[in-house]
Amino acid sequence: MTKHGVIGAKGPMGNALMELFPGAVGVDKGSDLSAVWACNAIWLAIPRDEVDKVLDDVRLQPSQVVIDICSIKRGVAAVVRSTEATHLSLHPMHGPNIRHDRQKWFLIGRRSDVSGVANEVLTFLEGLGITIIEAESEDEHDFMMGILLGMKELLTLVMDRMIAAYAEDRGRGEPTIAKLLDWASPVANAVYGAYVHSVLRSNDALRRELVEGSKGVRESATRALAALAEELKGLELEAAFGRQHQRVEGEVSPARQDDISDHINAWFEDVRAVR
Repeated sequence: MTKHGVIGAKGPMGNALMELFPGAVGVDKGSDLSAVWACNAIWLAIPRDEVDKVLDDVRLQPSQVVIDICSIKRGVAAVVRSTEATHLSLHPMHGPNIRHDRQKWFLIGRRSDVSGVANEVLTFLEGLGITIIEAESEDEHDFMMGILLGMKELLTLVMDRMIAAYAEDRGRGEPTIAKLLDWASPVANAVYGAYVHSVLRSNDALRRELVEGSKGVRESATRALAALAEELKGLELEAAFGRQHQRVEGEVSPARQDDISDHINAWFEDVRAVR
């Protein structure tokens, strides 16, 4: 029988893992970890920057599996390999309170290559209805997370500057976020709702890690925004919007387009109902 251990058990994701595996050994980083090292499956529910410190000089057995759930990998596989344990690299692409059959977890590598205790873990997750999505490598995963997570956090800062600048240029006071949400259309509600969710549902240290840990995101954003600042002076907006329209229609299926619209409209109605 697989015995699970969770390092970082007091955090939101660590607590979710403890609920997922009743009877698991849960400890916090900095505590005595000896009971965890005796487990078959060892989960690392800790920031990426802490992994090297926790696994420094640790020696395990190949029959044991160390499972990281880092949002940004940055070479975590090499760190785990140094322990001599098997490595299972996962990333739950959600917070701790999403129902199982709506969750998607990224797996670094091919599902068909996973065996032993690692396979038992994945089989258990799949049995709950969780979708496992394969990423070919840590590099591919981190590139996509740079776009999906790192850039998302930077966009909140861009929104801050644009709102403040527009208010100043129009000689008006900057509106509160609550006022923006009160006035918002369904799509604007989704945009500013995403802003609120980003700010409140991830702690500031994690948000910083998502930006700084995503290699080159800060530099790429700086270059792109500088170029956009020049382009905006003469940008033909209708042509630019037309290119976006063609891309979305070509890359997003009609069924997914309708699903997105349905979710945004339903969310808008729900928000109005609970105001």
